[in-house]
Amino acid sequence: MKGCTEMKKVGILGAFSRNNYGDVLMPIVVSKSLSNRSKNISFNYYSYKKSDLSEIGGVPSLSLSDLYRDYNNLSWVIVAGGQVFGQEHRRMYPLEFDMNHPFMAHAAQILFKVAGKISSSAVNNFCRKRIHVNSSFPWVVENPFDPKNVIYNTVGGNFESLPKRKEYHSAIQVLSESPVLSIRSHSDYDIWNSVLSNASLIPDSVGIISDLYDTDDLIKKSKKTDFILSNEDYFVFQISRENGEGKESDIASALQEACRDTGLRCLLVPMGYAAGHEDQIVLRHIDRLTDSNISILDEANIFEITLALSCAKAYIGSSLHGAIVSCSYNVPHSTIIVPNKKTEEYIRGWNTSVIPSTRIAEIPSTVTDLIKTNSVAHVQERNQFLKKLISSNFDYMTSLIIS
Repeated sequence: MKGCTEMKKVGILGAFSRNNYGDVLMPIVVSKSLSNRSKNISFNYYSYKKSDLSEIGGVPSLSLSDLYRDYNNLSWVIVAGGQVFGQEHRRMYPLEFDMNHPFMAHAAQILFKVAGKISSSAVNNFCRKRIHVNSSFPWVVENPFDPKNVIYNTVGGNFESLPKRKEYHSAIQVLSESPVLSIRSHSDYDIWNSVLSNASLIPDSVGIISDLYDTDDLIKKSKKTDFILSNEDYFVFQISRENGEGKESDIASALQEACRDTGLRCLLVPMGYAAGHEDQIVLRHIDRLTDSNISILDEANIFEITLALSCAKAYIGSSLHGAIVSCSYNVPHSTIIVPNKKTEEYIRGWNTSVIPSTRIAEIPSTVTDLIKTNSVAHVQERNQFLKKLISSNFDYMTSLIIS
C-alpha cells in the first residue's frame, strides 16, 4: 500500500450502486464528516458494480474489481456501513440485473438461491470470476490490502448463518486486524464481540446527518421543496413491497384514520426503489386508495427524502434509515412490525423511541402518541447521546487516516 503522503487517498466501499436511500446516503455522510475534520483526505468511491446515481444525489462509484486494481493508489479503505456482513457473492451478483431489469434481478436471485443450496461454494466462485475479484466476501477487504489499513464503519450483519469453511476463518482473521470494527446494532455487536476483541458498538453514522445538512442546505438540493412543505403539518409513512403488498387497503384505512384523529396530513415516501425494496409499488397503490389528505413524494432524490423526514411531525416505516434520519432531526419515529427485525432491533437497542414498533391497525394511536411532548423530548435526548458517539468515532477514524 502506498506510503504516507500529505494528502491521503481513501477508498470508500459500500452497497451504494443501488437506489436505496440509506445505502446512497452512507458514502456522502462518511466523506463529508471526514472532510470537515481534515482537508488532507480525498476519496474514491467503490461499490459492487460501477454505477452513477448522481441523478438522485448519490456519488458515482467504481466497481469492486476497480478497488483491487487501485490498491497502490489508496492509503486506506473504509467500508462505509450497511448490512454488509454475511453477504456472499451469490447474493450480490444478481443485483447486476437491478434497476433496468427488475424482473431479471428477481429471477436471478431465485436461481442463485436454489443453486446455492446445492453448492454455495461453486456459485460463489462463479460469481467472483464474473466480476473479476478473488475476495471470498464482497465487503471484507482482503489481500493485497493490509487489514490494518481497512476500517469497517458502523456496519451491520454477521456470519452466523454461513458455513464455517476456510473462507470464513480467513475473513475472521482479516477482520481481527482492523483498527476499527464498529458495529451499529446491539444484537450484531453481541455476536461479533464473542468472536473478536476489536469490535465496538457505535450507532449508524448516518445518524449525524443533521449536523451536516440543515433545512436550508436540504432546500438548496431539492427540486420538490414546494410540494413537500405545502403539506404543512404531516407525518411520513413508508413500507417496502415485501412488507406491504396485499395489505394496501388496511394500511390506507389506518392512515386515513390517523389523519382524522390528529389533523395531520400523511406523506407517503418511497425510499427504496431497488429490487428487494420496491417501496414505490405498494405506496403508489396506497396513494390511489386514499383521499386528498394523503399524497406521495415519488421519485425524490435523497436530499428531498431527507427534507421530508426532517420537517415531519412523525415517521412510521420499515426503512431503517428512515428511522435513523428521523432521529437525527429530532423527529419521533416507529417501525412497522415485520418479519425482518433489523429496524425494530436498532430502535429498541439505542432506545430512540417511546414506541419502537407498531402494527398496521395501531397506526392511528401510534401517530397520536408520537406527536406528544414527551415523545419529542425523548428522541431529542437520545439523539444528542448518539451523535456524540458517532462524532467520536469519526474523530478517531480521522486521526488514524492522517497520522
